[in-house]
Amino acid sequence: MEQYSLPISTLRQMAFCPRIPYFNQILGLQIKYPIWTNQGIEFHKSMESLSKRRSLERFNLLATTKIYRANVSSTKLMMHGIADLILISSNSVYPVEFKSNTSLTKGTVAQLIAYGIAAEETYGKKFSLGLILGSGHNKVKTVERTTDTEGIFITYYEKLISLLESSTFPDSPASPEKCSQCEFLRNCNDR
Repeated sequence: MEQYSLPISTLRQMAFCPRIPYFNQILGLQIKYPIWTNQGIEFHKSMESLSKRRSLERFNLLATTKIYRANVSSTKLMMHGIADLILISSNSVYPVEFKSNTSLTKGTVAQLIAYGIAAEETYGKKFSLGLILGSGHNKVKTVERTTDTEGIFITYYEKLISLLESSTFPDSPASPEKCSQCEFLRNCNDR
């Protein structure tokens, strides 16, 4: 594990269902993306275009450099990823995630905090706030780095590390609704 680096997106998958990282990271099964994945790719492209015109004045983030599809990594966390956008000011970094649904799920929060920690390490600047940008007017959510949000990140990070170290097939807390959209339904078939 010491030289291994996990994709940060695995945290969101862990929150959705721990069997996804089990199948992907432990068994090495390749993800067969469902057709709606292309819709997500197109959504990200449109959000990138929209965010270039969006003013972040209300968050006092006008004097920032924007790095789209930013490669970030953390040797401390043994994680890496490509953040949708990193805003860099003179002394801070702000990870930004594009989401069609701006609801703050625990998986989204864990992933955003991990991107922030990795960006902090990558760019050598402080991380204290992240943003989730959705489509439409005023579809911006902020996620502050607090003990609560870091606690959500730590919970899923520790569960993920424990899963990888034990290699034990995990129970699934997923619902039939979640399972029906899972790329590993054929392998799991628990529902």
